[in-house]
This record gives sequence, structure tokens and C-alpha cells, in this order.
Amino acid sequence: MPAVADLDLDPNGDLEIVGSFFYIREPPEDIPPDQVFIWQHDGTLSHQFTTGQDMIHTYHPCLADINGDGDLEIIVSEADFYSHTHTEIFHLDGTVDELPYGSWNVTPAVGNLTGGTETEIVLGHENKVYCFYWTGTGFEERWRVETGGAVASSPAVADFDRELPIQLDVMFGSNDWKIYAVRGDFGTPISPEWPSELPQGPVRQSPAMVRVDAEDGPELLIGSDDWNIYLLNKTGNPINPFPLPLWGKPRSAVCGDINNDGIQEAVFWSDDGYLHIWKLPTPEGIANPGLDWPTFHHDPARTGYYEEP
Repeated sequence: MPAVADLDLDPNGDLEIVGSFFYIREPPEDIPPDQVFIWQHDGTLSHQFTTGQDMIHTYHPCLADINGDGDLEIIVSEADFYSHTHTEIFHLDGTVDELPYGSWNVTPAVGNLTGGTETEIVLGHENKVYCFYWTGTGFEERWRVETGGAVASSPAVADFDRELPIQLDVMFGSNDWKIYAVRGDFGTPISPEWPSELPQGPVRQSPAMVRVDAEDGPELLIGSDDWNIYLLNKTGNPINPFPLPLWGKPRSAVCGDINNDGIQEAVFWSDDGYLHIWKLPTPEGIANPGLDWPTFHHDPARTGYYEEP
């Protein structure tokens, strides 16, 4: 899935399109190496990067200014034929940084988690979620969270606990049947109630962060392989009338005011063959409240970068 952004932040404001591509192969074969491409809006190819290993899986690129140079970097997690995973950070000047962790089915999330000068990268790897930050010369690990099962849930980023000083939290699911909400600065649970053990099946979907309470929001909206949709507040309590049942496993949510009536909706596709749409509770007196992380990979441009709504 491509991502779209103004990578070089040039005065004309034109957007670039970023896509990562791999060739399905049985090694060894004489096939061109896997690559990441950047196209201008008119289809002109402006940049082309070769990955450090031949991939059989690559997930969607994430776009953010990681090192503070004014250009956006491209962050891609990958897996090769032998299931070795890593994450590469491509810079527009042609240089590449590499992290030895990653997952072919978890897209990284990026944001200024601590309120400092660094922009952090959050990524999944096996049964863990890692947070890295740029030191000026390379990447250092800030924290890691170990779960009881494989992590196949792309993380979301938002100020969930609403505590001062303001810092962002990280939310994700795990195949251990739990939903996690951890602090962006230390990776510890945001309150003793987390992780939530409400689901009765693996949680492989990506969370959405919505607003149903004007004072205590945002809230966490996520599906589970137990065929239920959960809406949880910051203390892990479900919000009425959730959980709502389906007749199959849901995908990740897409949220927004789809009919311009001032009320936000949640949209889920499920393998029961139906597209499910629900009106969400809306903060009293507030039309179209800002959504902190309304969909998989944050926004329609699929940048994976948190910006305050």
C-alpha cells in the first residue's frame, strides 16, 4: 500500500508517492533486487532505493522527519525468504539506516512520544514491540514491551491517559488475547488496568483512537478474532453498548463523519461478508471531534505519523 506526503517540503507543496515492492522468488534466481520508489505527482520517478536484503514480504512505508533535517524519511519493515526481519530507514540523500527488528505484518508508527526533540519509531518484532529514537548519529532503543504471543497488530499513537506533562501513549493488540496501552516514554502500562484481558481471541487488528468523551477521551476502538468490537476508555473499561458482536473476524477500523451529520461513524469490514457501520457516541455539544488515530496507519495518506487533531 503506497503512502503520500510532501517528502522534501519544497515551496511548491507538491506531494510525492512512496511505494515498496518485492519480487516473489525461490532463491537463488537472477531477479532484480527489491526496491523502494518515490514518484512525483506527474509520475516522474525521483528516487529509487535498493533494500539491504531480498524480501518476500514488505509492509507499508511510514513517512516522518526522524533526524530533524527537514526532509521526511521512509521507514519500511521487511522479511526475507528465511523469515529474517529488519526495518530500514531511507533518507532522501541516499543513505540508509537499519534496525535489526521488524515484522512483515506490522507497520511501524511514528510520533514525538515524550514531548522532547526526538521523533520515535515504534515497531513490532515477534512477541515484542520496540521503541527507537534518533540520537544524532544513530538509533537507540528507548524501551521494549514483551507480550505472551506474537504481535501482528500495527500500533497506534495518541495521548490516551491525558496526564500532564503531555506525552503520547502506544496502543496495540497481541495474539495472547490482550490489548496493550503503554506510556510512550517508558513503555510501562498507562494504568494498572492494562493490558486489557477482555478479548477471548487473538487481537491482530490495528487500534483506532476516537473521541466519545470530551474530557477524558480519546478512546480505543479495536476488533478481535473473537468476532467482537471493543471500545475502551483509558482505564480499560468498555463503553456502552460495546463490545458489539459480528459474525466473523473484523479488519481494522476506519472512523470519521462519513455523511456530514456531525457524528462520527466506525466502519469495519469482516469476513462474515458484511460491511458494518455504527454511529459512535459523540461528546455532548461537540460536532466532528478531532480523531487522534482514526484508521490503520493514522490517515488516508497512510503516513503512520501522529499529528495532534
